Amino acid sequence: MKTFTDERGTIEDLKVGKDWSVTYISFKKGAVRGNHFHKETIQTDIILSGRLVHSNHSGDRVVKEGDVVVHTEYEPHAYMAIEASEMV
Repeated sequence: MKTFTDERGTIEDLKVGKDWSVTYISFKKGAVRGNHFHKETIQTDIILSGRLVHSNHSGDRVVKEGDVVVHTEYEPHAYMAIEASEMV
């Protein structure tokens, strides 16, 4: 399993399978993560705590604890933390 920590927070692989993974991501207030797209995978994010601005081709919206966000192939997406936040 891999763990990466920088000034934005931590990304930690919790479980990795052949065609899937479960990854924990923390955000410090103001941190921006994502700003990318996936060519062949669907990404499902479950917000565990905090509030984030989620950006994709549809625009910006605030997501919070309990929200689920799904990104399809080639969908650009990013998150900006309004407050300290966590997701898997």
